[in-house]
Amino acid sequence: MSFVREKNTPVIEQYLNLKAQYKDHLLFYRLGDFYELFFDDAIKAAKLLNIVLTKRGNSCGQDIPMCGVPAHSSESYLHKLIDLGFKVAICDQLETADEAKRRGYKSIVKRDVVRIVTPGTIIEDSLLEDKSNNYLATVVEQNEKYAIGWLELSTGKFFHTLTNLKTLDSDLLRISPKELLISEKLAEDEKISSILKNYKISITQHAKSFFEYNKSHRTLCEFYKVRELRVIGNLSKVEVMACGALLEYVRVTQRGSIPRLELPKPYKQQSFMLIDASARRNLELFSTQFGEKKGSLISVIDHTVTASGGRLLKQILASPLACSKAINLRLNTVEFFVNNHEPRKKIREILSSIPDIERSLSRLMLGRGSPKDTNLLKMGLGKALELSEFLSKLDPLHNYHLRENPVANSQMSFQCLTLESKEREPVSTTQVTSSDESELSTIHKSLGNHKDLFELLSGAILDNNLSSVKEGGFINPKHDQELSELSYVLNNSNKLITKLCKSYRDLTGIAALKILHNNILGYYIEVSANHKLTSDIFIHRQSLANSMRYTTNELKELENKILMARDAVINLEIKIFGELCSKIAKESEEIALAANALAKLDIRTAFAELAVQNNYSKPTIDDSKEFNVRNGRHPVVELNDKFIANSINLADIHLITGPNMAGKSTFLRQNALIAILAHMGSFVPADSAHIGVIDKIFSRVGATDNITAGYSTFMVEMIETATIVNQATDRSLVILDEIGRGTGIYDGLSIAQAVIEHIHDVNKCRAIFATHYHELTKVGKYLKNVKCFCVKIKEWNGEVIFLHEVVEGVADESYGIHVAKLAGFPDSVLSRASEVLEELKA
Repeated sequence: MSFVREKNTPVIEQYLNLKAQYKDHLLFYRLGDFYELFFDDAIKAAKLLNIVLTKRGNSCGQDIPMCGVPAHSSESYLHKLIDLGFKVAICDQLETADEAKRRGYKSIVKRDVVRIVTPGTIIEDSLLEDKSNNYLATVVEQNEKYAIGWLELSTGKFFHTLTNLKTLDSDLLRISPKELLISEKLAEDEKISSILKNYKISITQHAKSFFEYNKSHRTLCEFYKVRELRVIGNLSKVEVMACGALLEYVRVTQRGSIPRLELPKPYKQQSFMLIDASARRNLELFSTQFGEKKGSLISVIDHTVTASGGRLLKQILASPLACSKAINLRLNTVEFFVNNHEPRKKIREILSSIPDIERSLSRLMLGRGSPKDTNLLKMGLGKALELSEFLSKLDPLHNYHLRENPVANSQMSFQCLTLESKEREPVSTTQVTSSDESELSTIHKSLGNHKDLFELLSGAILDNNLSSVKEGGFINPKHDQELSELSYVLNNSNKLITKLCKSYRDLTGIAALKILHNNILGYYIEVSANHKLTSDIFIHRQSLANSMRYTTNELKELENKILMARDAVINLEIKIFGELCSKIAKESEEIALAANALAKLDIRTAFAELAVQNNYSKPTIDDSKEFNVRNGRHPVVELNDKFIANSINLADIHLITGPNMAGKSTFLRQNALIAILAHMGSFVPADSAHIGVIDKIFSRVGATDNITAGYSTFMVEMIETATIVNQATDRSLVILDEIGRGTGIYDGLSIAQAVIEHIHDVNKCRAIFATHYHELTKVGKYLKNVKCFCVKIKEWNGEVIFLHEVVEGVADESYGIHVAKLAGFPDSVLSRASEVLEELKA
């Protein structure tokens, strides 16, 4: 609808002026207790939110469509709109109606957009998933160099890394941003747009000038208050552009409110295992092939009890370590908690009651925090102090040692830790400087000491969940003398009036004297017409037929106190709240560090819980090229059925043959998942595992197409395989399943053989290759590092029994017809297929 902007009411004129500045946004326009939407915004929102579409006046002879949502419950409506990819401009009232009238009789309330809500800039708890990050990301290109920057406004985390067209797909899948900021020119690039088609991301485009280097450089320096960027880090030009553009976008959407953002940290790919995009999907790390969380790896291993721990778990699953020393530090901490049940149980009990400190802190620092956030922060700091005290007795750097029970029947069985210490003062963690200190000691130190702030907040903040400072009633009156007096007046007004009434009765000797109230006179003293108060303190107000009404200066003062007390209490509480936020801001970096330490502790104890519950063992991780797993299991599949464990020693490339349904794909996936778990610092589902650090994991498993990109199943298979042979190194792990099956037999066989030879001669990486092409097994005769294995089956009375056991050797058949029978093929089709098979064999 188009409207002529003439003869509109002042309110609609104000709305149109604001809407003109935010054409691509839905405008939530505050009118009293509601956020209203008008014109096309109203038509869209009413349909999407399933709310009533009404009208408000008209514009040039046409009714103005209108719909609205209550301001106090607007977050639920925002959530739906943001999920649908909309951006919403929040327009609030900047003054009261009375303040507007004082400027002039016909003046309307000042309003302006105070914030733009987009999928990547959400900070409200009700709009966020507890255990999922909500990243805003950008991709920037200059002179064929690419960089990605990503940040989370709700936690203050900020990262950047260099990338390229080969790894961009994997990087985006690893980060999984909710919103992507990109230049209009780059969005038109066919290579970039083909990658972005794979993701359901809200994409925000800006002109190329938005990402300009000098502007980004200046933005970074101003935000972090530095003169030289080298103070922040050694960022390349394209990384500066990425980080600066993100900060500029945050500044625009937050309308001047400055969030707490950590210094942008470099994500160095060499420090982490690269899991290519197809491997992330095929291995079902975060969701199954059907998009469900249940059945994914994360659904099985997530035993975290805090929101921040859950988010960090997803981060380390997306980016496992590729440094043996760092991995072993994590493993040692997990081992400590595996061996010690009672400390693990106690720590997890404390952790389970810790609120989301990171997000509460970020909202407070952004100026959008609530009394609830300060209360949650207080609770979190109190629990952090409790944990710190408990950890001080467990830190392995202290003079304690573990007593471990022998392992019985090859199963992990540990008794609780027995703590023993000599009669001496514990080592102060602040004095520890050893480069070999335990991770638990580092976590302990990172928790810090926030006792003073905790005690301040405990004395000031009442235990409540108020979502707005405008409501009042969240500051303890004992915290401030003035507040105490005002609160006393507010909470005891009836008692004070009664007390004053009694004093006047005593003074006058009139037992029937009353102090009453109405909206015209306010508080007044009333006696019958037979009595006349002659004392100088009583001031005559009104004479009625049956009564006389008076007031006193003392009553006026008390009335003013009572009337002003509520506003005064709220204003004073808002002032005290601001002071508390300032105190919190001074310790914000240390609080954020403590929150991160709590998340790490949550993950280590969660990994220990996982290991004990599911009988996982500690892997040996070093810089060799070993991959030796004894009786390994699939961490997800083993929970659903009786599982047959299998061993593997990848000194050679494993070429596995055998029928479908026999477990080849499960075997391939389980070894990749065991490798990922080990590099995360987790115990693994195996009796033992010795794994040399893996730099990259590649996986080509399953059959999918990409219709939007115009790729057939076979084309997708070839692209994924090409990625492997082009990028795998001698430290990589490659999982290949049925290469070449999407084309003719001879074409497929030749491609598969060439790939094996290339991996053997050029990539020289650890690889497991499953195939139906029995002819491929001949490569074992001339490729010295290829060894053939098969999945055992047993034929019994014409039936095929899958034993799910991988043994050395070659399968003689694929048993496809037997699988077809299991799928429910009619006997006539199965019979004919058997005849054709015999003809082909002949």
